[in-house]
Amino acid sequence: MTQNAISPLVPFLLHRGVIRGPSHFPLASGKHTQRLIDMSCLPPYIMDTVRAMAIEKYAGQNIDIVVGVPRGGTPFADVIAPTLSMYRLHGELVRHVILDKNPGDGSFSLRPGSVRPGERALVVDDVGTTYGSLLRACSVLAAAGVVVEHKLVIVNRNPRKRDAVRNGVEFFEHYPIKAFRASHCILCAKGIPLEEV
Repeated sequence: MTQNAISPLVPFLLHRGVIRGPSHFPLASGKHTQRLIDMSCLPPYIMDTVRAMAIEKYAGQNIDIVVGVPRGGTPFADVIAPTLSMYRLHGELVRHVILDKNPGDGSFSLRPGSVRPGERALVVDDVGTTYGSLLRACSVLAAAGVVVEHKLVIVNRNPRKRDAVRNGVEFFEHYPIKAFRASHCILCAKGIPLEEV
């Protein structure tokens, strides 16, 4: 899929209630929004669409590992890694590497021996707004000597596509949704209570 192509993914997400709202939701970035993309309630068969998109975009490329940003990106990495292995012309299979998230401060860490310096990575997250988690994951990998070849979010919710381009982030779908700083949130100003996520 090109970044301007239309696929069945967003209409399906709307129909299945994966895109929730309008209401008032907190985001991991600390911002607030009227609509929430909750990829945790995806039915398993949607992964067939993700596999097809991964094949079209990344098959035959020199990717050694696929790393999912905890928690949202992990199920996608688990599907994409074996899919890309089928198109590997030589060498080892493409591995799914797990990043651990520290419950205390939210930082990421690699398990000992899980990566080798010089390996080429595709790093995937489910939804991108500010790309903070994705970029932090890439920093951890770079510090371990991994070459981050591709940064992917399944659905880019940032209304400004140029933010994704500036950060080198690729995406399968673009579904722009405004987000507000908590201190300037129009939903808070209207007295709309925050929903639990």
